[in-house]
Amino acid sequence: MTHSRVCSGTAVPGSASCHAHIVKDETGQPFATTGPAGYAPADLRAAYAVTGTGTSATIIAIVDAFGYPNAESDLATYRAQFGLPACTTANGCFKKVNQNGVQGNYPRANTGWSQETALDLDMASAMCPGCSILLVEATSSSLNNLAMAVNRAASMEHTPSATVTAAGKRERRTPSSSTTTRASLSRRARAMAALA
Repeated sequence: MTHSRVCSGTAVPGSASCHAHIVKDETGQPFATTGPAGYAPADLRAAYAVTGTGTSATIIAIVDAFGYPNAESDLATYRAQFGLPACTTANGCFKKVNQNGVQGNYPRANTGWSQETALDLDMASAMCPGCSILLVEATSSSLNNLAMAVNRAASMEHTPSATVTAAGKRERRTPSSSTTTRASLSRRARAMAALA
């Protein structure tokens, strides 16, 4: 088994790159199983000692680059698989907007970034299944567009309780950079746990 990045190439200066990887089998094809493999929401919640489930008044804003046309339907599949409550546009739990705050006129789709966004949506659901989710899609992975999307998330009618951006800019690798990344991820998980 090997793994590879889902987003192609490295980020150029002034842009971000997603961090998601896909596991591949010995033939180089994505590793597929007949059912879920890895950690279930209960495992993740136990790892961070999360006991609450959150409420719809708690909003988690997720900001990622490019469009993800199947965001809501893929989120429904994940939540149904693990017995989490439905989170849809119809029930008011899920809202998707572009970086201008408009529902519709979404950015062009990007498979790699869609996979990154799926991970973010699934992890927010796992850690806080009762929370509402606001997905803001930046037009591109430029830091300017991502910053505009973050600002849009912060200015929406109901201010998010937490904003999650799983993109990173190109950095010089040093021995402490992996420690910094782990610390950042740990802070992000603790922040989500505090919401629940």
